Amino acid sequence: MKFTVLGSGSAGNCYLLQNRDETLILECGLPYKTIIKGLNFNLIDVAGCLVTHEHKDHSKAIKELISNGIDVYSSSGTLRQ
Repeated sequence: MKFTVLGSGSAGNCYLLQNRDETLILECGLPYKTIIKGLNFNLIDVAGCLVTHEHKDHSKAIKELISNGIDVYSSSGTLRQ
């Protein structure tokens, strides 16, 4: 299991939890382009994204992830933002 920090703090939070076959994104508070670069442009192995709350430093890229076929798991309020 590999844990990668793409960003942590008020500028944006995003973490990748990866095993041999799949990746789970924890928080998506960075620009979408930064996240996919951190994934080496490989979206096929992404199992989903967990977002803890609606502050932009945790949820900035929700719409882009969803529109690119990534399942996002969060509260309904966070998903509506």
